[in-house]
Amino acid sequence: MCAWGWTKKKRNNGVSENRGPTSDKGNLENEKGLQKTEEELCVETKTNSITHFVNWQIDGRSLQIAKLAPKGDKRGVIEANVEKQSHRFKLELCVSGWRNSQDGYCAFYLTVTDQPDVFVARYRVQAGEITRLSSIRHDFHLGVGFPNFCQQESLEHIMVDNMVKFQVTVEVFTSHSIVMPPSRPLSIGQLLRPETVLTSLMTNMYRERLHTDVTLVIILLKTNQKKIQIFLLI
Repeated sequence: MCAWGWTKKKRNNGVSENRGPTSDKGNLENEKGLQKTEEELCVETKTNSITHFVNWQIDGRSLQIAKLAPKGDKRGVIEANVEKQSHRFKLELCVSGWRNSQDGYCAFYLTVTDQPDVFVARYRVQAGEITRLSSIRHDFHLGVGFPNFCQQESLEHIMVDNMVKFQVTVEVFTSHSIVMPPSRPLSIGQLLRPETVLTSLMTNMYRERLHTDVTLVIILLKTNQKKIQIFLLI
């Protein structure tokens, strides 16, 4: 708990004025010398994406057979399993519709069967002039899709050469962070004995408040005293 008080500052005419509250905790920090250093630890985080393209073709006979099943029946589902760059995608077209579909509509779902702990993606599916785009999700292991993808009659209208073509685009997002090097690297350009290297290193890192990795560049000098010149690069 901090004890708050009021400080007064005397003016030239001897009249005092209130300057606001002060904290005992802040005074203690100043006494300990906890000051902000010039060099700060900088971390940069970026999010990149990798796009996977899948073309899926279904013939008219398969669509007619799946359409015979009642809505929500697995016999009305046509599926395909694709593996690309260690990801396993399961594509499902529910021709007769799924449980939460409107009557007369078919559904489309995408499931990642081997989803890692951190998997963030979105996907787009296009068939003819019909395009659907999902939001950025992290629950693809449960199946992400469109219960009312299109009307069942629309599949016959977009059929070309007795085939319906689905173009599926999956965009996978990954984030990574890197520690940025300081603008002014720490260096010790003097001759040091081997037994004093670590001591000088720890002293400088403590003084500069450095929390980064250190690379030691050692240059052997042929001198009578057999000294070693050390450059510390942060």
